[in-house]
Amino acid sequence: MKLEQFETDVLKNFTVINQSILFREGNIVKTMSPNKTLEARAVFETSFDREFAIYDLKNFLSVLSLFDDPDIELEEDYAIIKENNRSVVYNYADPDTIMAAPKEDFDVNEVALKFRLTEEQTREIARAGGVLRSPEICIEVADGTLKVKTLDSENDSYNEYNIDIEEFENDGDLKIFMRMEYYKLLEMPYEVTVYRDGDVVRFQNRKVEYWIPVEDNSTL
Repeated sequence: MKLEQFETDVLKNFTVINQSILFREGNIVKTMSPNKTLEARAVFETSFDREFAIYDLKNFLSVLSLFDDPDIELEEDYAIIKENNRSVVYNYADPDTIMAAPKEDFDVNEVALKFRLTEEQTREIARAGGVLRSPEICIEVADGTLKVKTLDSENDSYNEYNIDIEEFENDGDLKIFMRMEYYKLLEMPYEVTVYRDGDVVRFQNRKVEYWIPVEDNSTL
């Protein structure tokens, strides 16, 4: 078994959500933050033939980086990572010692808003939030316009960054706040969906999706 470059990139991204991960059989890989607020899911080309847990995912990826094009064999209690005449025996963690994402997805139904972010917009939101040290992201629909902002909802004098989204589908005005610390997306285009219930916003494309919690001061 070999991991594709995109799959390695996804796992690197997942390390900022949770240092540990439970791989389940199949090609769906999920993670959840230790405080159970942020979830992410990816569809791999690679399929895993058994369930196994890794306690320190960043370390596991560092071990993979010792090789140019490693092959991974999944044994019952450990993985053998090898290339040519070199190999590493990497022991699994006890699944009970890590915070694993649930098998089930969020239970949501009624869509309040749907729009798309380009890869550049995804990147610029993160960049602007970092430069301005914005604690929050806001998605606001008002008077027939949609803006995505980085700001501080508790400080009117705080510097604010805005992106105007021209095309969107909505069901009424709304104002959604999310913590910038949960905006840990890979730089890719996304379809963004805000739901009337479930208290989450979904950022999704055909390969990966993120479920980011909504703050209590949001209005729908």
